[in-house]
Amino acid sequence: MDYGFLLFMLLLTSAAPRGATPPAPGPAVTLTQVFAGGVVPLTYTPDQLHGAWVTLRTAPANAEVLTTMIAHERQDATQLTYYTRGQTLNVEGAAYLVAYLPQQPPGPPRRAALSPHTRLALSLLALDTLPVLSEVRTLNVKAAMAEPPLTEAEVRQEDEFRLHEVWAAITRGWRPGSEPFPTLSLEMLCANFALSKNATTEVWTGEPFLLNHALDGVTLPKDADRDEIVVAYSPPINPYEMRMVLTASGAVISRTPQSWRLMCGCSPYPPLTPAELAARHVERLHQLGTVLLRYAREHDATFPPLRDPNAMPLLLKAYGWTEELTAGVRFNYKCSARALKAFPDRAAVVLAAEIDPAADGTRTVLFADGHAAHVDAAEWKKLEPTLGK
Repeated sequence: MDYGFLLFMLLLTSAAPRGATPPAPGPAVTLTQVFAGGVVPLTYTPDQLHGAWVTLRTAPANAEVLTTMIAHERQDATQLTYYTRGQTLNVEGAAYLVAYLPQQPPGPPRRAALSPHTRLALSLLALDTLPVLSEVRTLNVKAAMAEPPLTEAEVRQEDEFRLHEVWAAITRGWRPGSEPFPTLSLEMLCANFALSKNATTEVWTGEPFLLNHALDGVTLPKDADRDEIVVAYSPPINPYEMRMVLTASGAVISRTPQSWRLMCGCSPYPPLTPAELAARHVERLHQLGTVLLRYAREHDATFPPLRDPNAMPLLLKAYGWTEELTAGVRFNYKCSARALKAFPDRAAVVLAAEIDPAADGTRTVLFADGHAAHVDAAEWKKLEPTLGK
């Protein structure tokens, strides 16, 4: 059992008695029995909250809080929200209300009360010392899990936080002043954070930032004004169209539409347009295709072994291979060490493809005849199964 998320809160009064102790309901149980999970569940998840649950708030201002197990508690201790069905329990002769306190998982704080990953941990509230209960409401799980819309200030704060995270990821694998500038990709950011791609994507949901690929592999002049060079930026924040910008100095600044256009217009490395970025990706995979076919021509018309990434530099460097060509690329292992003649219609056979799609869902694909193309999400859905595992 995972006890890391369990929180048993026994609210014991430290003030003067306020009246007669209410009778303890039912036969007495021990704390040991409660802790073993045989009396009431120790935790719930939101999808288990069936029946007549209510939420209530209580301020333990005059209570001593005994925490027997530590959990990821993020609520304000002066005003706690509990979830309960009104069940009471006799624990060693004292009456307690059985309630549950939400424990948010690690990661950026959520604005919704609950998430699919929330654990609700058992809390026992002593009835004879329980402070005033307020805001007792019927629980609507669907409404509790809905994220309220962000205000402009909250969007700006969130974008600023994410862009600082981007800079932290970049500088884990590259030191400012050591040139050239690294090739920016989500894969590189994930690797530098030592996180899985899914974990990082969950933190950076939606379209939280765009990378300036005009800097990829560029050596910045020593006298360059790095405060005016864009590394990454957020989409515009409505309704004022402000956006947050990460510069090559590591600073995160806000820009109005006018100052953003001026910054891009004066920069020697303005962010690429979607068309320019797509063209650059196509050219990169076309170069990779040229390298692979050069190898094939000198090895009995056979593709190189593609399953071993460690062997690639040794086998392909003489044909123009660079690490940048294969960064963020997934190969079709069905073509590995296979003769070209095994694929009669090579123009329709996927040889490699980018792992991450662009913001609009498109991605670049390299075909076995050496040509590369940008395909939309619908076309990729047809092509992806042909790559195999």
